[in-house]
Amino acid sequence: MGIGIWVLKIVCGLSVVICDLNGGLPFLINPAHALEVCPFSGQIDFRRNNMSLVLGEKEKSSVSVQLLTISDDHYQLKLNLDDLKTSLFEISTQLESSIESVETAPDKTFLKGSIISHYSLFNHKPISELSGQFEIKNHILYLPAASMDGINFQGSIELFYPYKINISLQLEGIPMSDFLSVWVDNPDIRAQGNVFGSIQIAGVPGHLIVKGNLATYNGAVEELEYDSIVLNLQGQYPVLKLMNSTVTKADGVSFNVNGNFDLSHREYFRKEIEALTKSPLISKGDSEWEWTIKRKDKDVSTSEFKYFLQKKNSQENPLKEESDVLGVEQKIKF
Repeated sequence: MGIGIWVLKIVCGLSVVICDLNGGLPFLINPAHALEVCPFSGQIDFRRNNMSLVLGEKEKSSVSVQLLTISDDHYQLKLNLDDLKTSLFEISTQLESSIESVETAPDKTFLKGSIISHYSLFNHKPISELSGQFEIKNHILYLPAASMDGINFQGSIELFYPYKINISLQLEGIPMSDFLSVWVDNPDIRAQGNVFGSIQIAGVPGHLIVKGNLATYNGAVEELEYDSIVLNLQGQYPVLKLMNSTVTKADGVSFNVNGNFDLSHREYFRKEIEALTKSPLISKGDSEWEWTIKRKDKDVSTSEFKYFLQKKNSQENPLKEESDVLGVEQKIKF
């Protein structure tokens, strides 16, 4: 059984309302929760169940939607995003989707389909294309498998207020320059290396909780050359907290990085980095601290300094005055 024609209205934040004209009632959202509805124009063919709409102002940014009915249970959707601006980035792309209505029981159907993108630009730079599969069941969009170059993601988005999101992204070696382009308002930033790890996004728009574990090796960002950067972050977007994160520079110096990081202003990215707390990488014991600084020369030789700080326990003998002991050990390898 076909589900008829869908009319898509794009509200602020690119939330989607899908309505079934056969029933005459929207079944995915309460329109009262739409903060702002964008104007649209176009044509709807009720006889053939086709439509073509343009949303937004063409001279600025716009979204155009075309839906064609291939058969009673097959549809083709084309979605063009033209200079669509968000708080973090600007994107242009052409999305194509083939959609099938699957009947599981009388009066019960769900949608499944595939999606692919073309001619995608991210902040006016070409990016790899998106491809994947999706399903819509009980008003929830499921992404069992979707990917673009170096990024695999899966999860779900509820297509009704408050639009709960649960998405996981797996980064499998995306270029550092592409990763930074999302956060840094500097298209000419010098960056080398690849980023690996995972990012989990859950919550509702405006209250998204982000948790991530990221790592990159043997690269550079501007003047910083590094052997490794390992980041553990968590928080409510856009303010994330870095915890137990480490940086090892190319000369062997290692240090911890902690603090809050605000992603809401791309132009202040460098200031946010400078405001983070950086401290030497220390191994702590009950009575002793140890930290190591390594220096690598241009040749194979390395110079290593190891520092020990032994904490005296005054409770063992409160009548005896004792001071802490600092030791230094140097190793040179050829």
